Amino acid sequence: MTRDRRELEGELPHAPRHTPPNRTKVSAMAGPPGAPQTIRNPVRTKVTLDGDGEPEREVSVFCKIRGQSLPLDACKGCARLVAMPESTAGHADVTCQASSITTAKAADFAEKAARISLSELGRRRFACVKRTTPFTTLETLLLDDELAALPVVDDDERPIGIVTREDLLRRERDGADEVTSTELPHATHVDLHPDATAGEVMTPHVHVLPEDAPISFALALLAMENTDAVPIVGDRGHVTGLFTSRDAVRWVAQELGYVVHEPGG
Repeated sequence: MTRDRRELEGELPHAPRHTPPNRTKVSAMAGPPGAPQTIRNPVRTKVTLDGDGEPEREVSVFCKIRGQSLPLDACKGCARLVAMPESTAGHADVTCQASSITTAKAADFAEKAARISLSELGRRRFACVKRTTPFTTLETLLLDDELAALPVVDDDERPIGIVTREDLLRRERDGADEVTSTELPHATHVDLHPDATAGEVMTPHVHVLPEDAPISFALALLAMENTDAVPIVGDRGHVTGLFTSRDAVRWVAQELGYVVHEPGG
């Protein structure tokens, strides 16, 4: 299913529908004009069991201003405190006033994600397969050549599905008649019949994004659809690139100042 810019612009503001209540917000939250911005710091509960099985509970909060975890009670005397959670169960947060540095960093990151297009960040090396591509070829590409995912295209080079390592493992577990354990680099799987094809293994109705879509759309789509890869298409609907969850993590790491090498696939 193709997700164009207008459709995503209509959906993305409603992304919280997919988020449990009180889920910790990563960025600073804007209030009414002139009001101080706030951030939510996640409350964590650690349970330690001794030899008798008696639990010891330790409740802490990660303070984004100080950059460290503190006992929850330490927040009560902080000048930036806005609200304490009524309960520490579930997704509890401590709400604080955001520092100007925290707010600026969040705004800068969001601005970059909205400005950089997928055509600048897509994989330099990727492969497409046809519906009739043999299962053994899929294994070679995904496992031996370490490609992240394989868009499945029709005779007009338009995407009709996608194959990932997870698809291989799921198909083998659920559909194999003869079970033969085989050790792989990342998992143990069973072999399908030798005549299996990409059309049998693929996940159909794949979501795609246009080349000029910003990376923010791809990040949202990966999270909202719980997928690991998004094919990139040109103006004629042909696959021109691939953006994966690994690419997303790599981009975030680069924005944080880490040196990240170009992936092989």
